[in-house]
Amino acid sequence: MICFGTGGWRAEIGVDFYMANIQRVAQGLADTLLADGKTDKPVVIGYDRRFLSAEAATWVAEVLAANGIRTWFMRRSVPTPLVMYLVKQHGLYRGVEITASHNPSNYNGIKIIVEEGRDAPSDVTERLERGINALCGVNALPMREAEAKGLVTYLKNPFNGFIDAV
Repeated sequence: MICFGTGGWRAEIGVDFYMANIQRVAQGLADTLLADGKTDKPVVIGYDRRFLSAEAATWVAEVLAANGIRTWFMRRSVPTPLVMYLVKQHGLYRGVEITASHNPSNYNGIKIIVEEGRDAPSDVTERLERGINALCGVNALPMREAEAKGLVTYLKNPFNGFIDAV
């Protein structure tokens, strides 16, 4: 069972934070964006340096791509405030940061960022939980295919505007 808390979903790596659950979270996100007709803008995806973060970010992008949702993907680890800044600055509907924030090193997680460039409020995460926990399966498109189809793109110099704003 996926349960969001303050600042996102956190789970112990290898116990609950693993590929299938990460893909379920991504599919739940895709389903809500599709249901709300919010697929005309990309979802920005970032990740920190924790174990499995880069892989988890890739799995999220693959699921979003399989659902026809474009993503802006980071080529390297980035801080959560950068993803928040990009969502707000570009008027995106959602952003995703793979991070466990302050939790112990054996944890990782997924933070959902909403339009205002802030953590998803409880009404958004409760809706995600209901959808995720009712899923029967997920769709995923391999990253290379997603890139070839233009569904995954990489931001160039994403830090510049953020640093200037700080």
